[in-house]
Amino acid sequence: IAQVALLEFSAQQNPPGYLKHIGNHLRNLVQVPNLSPAQHALAQRITTAINNVQNWLNAIHADAVRIIHMSAADLVQPGTTSLLDDLFTQTNYAFVGRTDPNTNQVEEGVVQIHYSIQNLATFDITVCSAGNAVRACV
Repeated sequence: IAQVALLEFSAQQNPPGYLKHIGNHLRNLVQVPNLSPAQHALAQRITTAINNVQNWLNAIHADAVRIIHMSAADLVQPGTTSLLDDLFTQTNYAFVGRTDPNTNQVEEGVVQIHYSIQNLATFDITVCSAGNAVRACV
């Protein structure tokens, strides 16, 4: 059983939720000296995607709580279908993201976070020289 929850429901939660934990690392990363502009932008993009997923997971949780508290009679009511549809839709958004209908921009989900985080593990190799203060050999 996982020792770290996906979501954080309390500021005192220990350990923090997984998404919050990743966000903490990203906030620390963007403060690293000599972080390339591309890596900084990627970290910001991942942070935005994590916030998207957090919001969708909160909606999933709210739907699931409503379903769990329904009686057997309530579960077979026609109105329950829309709740189940919303649960599916929010889950799909969290996984693959969605296109914002107002801006026509992609709101990234877990799949994009997965690939973007892998791209953070890259680094640039540059020539250094003893006489170059900008790219001095260390």
